Amino acid sequence: MTFENPASTALNQILKDLIIQNANTSYHPDKYKDLDLAEFTRQTVIFKDLLRIYETLPDPSADSAASRMDRIALRESVDILQKILFPWMTDHKVGEPGVDSVFALAESFRQEAGIVITTGKGGFRWTVHQVSTLRNVLNCKLPIEM
Repeated sequence: MTFENPASTALNQILKDLIIQNANTSYHPDKYKDLDLAEFTRQTVIFKDLLRIYETLPDPSADSAASRMDRIALRESVDILQKILFPWMTDHKVGEPGVDSVFALAESFRQEAGIVITTGKGGFRWTVHQVSTLRNVLNCKLPIEM
């Protein structure tokens, strides 16, 4: 691995060159009939772990220049992975209600209520439709976990 930008940190390079690149080449939700649920699960676990790491970082006021760059790289990688794995979470038309990042979505829900949806390989398409209906037709603001 070579550093293209000398100001870039090792973490930034690992996130972009390994994790994001692997998700981009391995996961294709547009081909749901050929959806590899094992790969989707691996990518989702990585997404969850990166998000959990970000949430446990110390207060940003204590950041050095390097740790600030790492914080930004981690946040950008979580956003990119979310857009690859769960594009419908932040996909909304201009002027319609919605959020632009998974962080904005998480910050909007600080309550202990939500919806849990179980689905299998054959139900992925219908689950996406159900979530879209809850969000866009019923204007449901509760967090949804699948």
